[in-house]
Amino acid sequence: MSEPDRTDAAGTARATGPEQTEVEVEAFSPACRQVLERSEHALIGVSTGNSYFTQHNLAMLLKWATGRFDLVDVVFADLHLADIYAADGYTSQHAASRATKTARDTRRRIRRAVEQLPSTAAVRVRSLSDCATLPGYREVHARLESARGRDRELAQICDDHVARWLDSDSQTAAARSDGYDARHRAGLAYLMAELPLLAATPEVLDTPSSVCCYHTFMPILHGLRRLGGYWHPEQAHAAVHLPPRAAEAA
Repeated sequence: MSEPDRTDAAGTARATGPEQTEVEVEAFSPACRQVLERSEHALIGVSTGNSYFTQHNLAMLLKWATGRFDLVDVVFADLHLADIYAADGYTSQHAASRATKTARDTRRRIRRAVEQLPSTAAVRVRSLSDCATLPGYREVHARLESARGRDRELAQICDDHVARWLDSDSQTAAARSDGYDARHRAGLAYLMAELPLLAATPEVLDTPSSVCCYHTFMPILHGLRRLGGYWHPEQAHAAVHLPPRAAEAA
């Protein structure tokens, strides 16, 4: 286990990992801080195609997480990638091929990062499509899809999240004039595939509690927290910041 966190007045914990590298961990809320302190389970979500998730950064995140939590799951998003590429204008064949390559490259980087861990490290690697076969995932996903159809506020929160993603994308200008609606639909399907893990990882992966660890807080978390009814009581979120001197940007 890593040495205990040192928490400053702002509630940001600074943990020293196996390489004596300072990592800043910011809990999303006081309730999330309580779950984080229990250190039972961490979910490291990896966005395919995101340049942040280099092999170096993944290795650092995993060394920190496995040194602190009883069990770590790494899940990379591989669902609906082809739909997003097709909405960008690729042919169906090219979109499918690119989606397969992107997922394969991501899995390879994760595997190489895991290989740097001690053989005793409690870490599992899954794709989002692997998770989608789990009974807990299917139940949560169906519940959230049904809720989005009848809860206008939840539907708006999801739409706003996807719109922010599109607005931040470098291809937004072209997308608005050609295929914006298709990109929004693809982005919404991608979000809904991830949402069970953002809202209810303990139910999906059958863990007593879970901390979803990412390098930033996703905009949708604020809306989900405000609504309340869709957030599992033992679900936490934390932003894990690698120090500039050690983090590597692609």
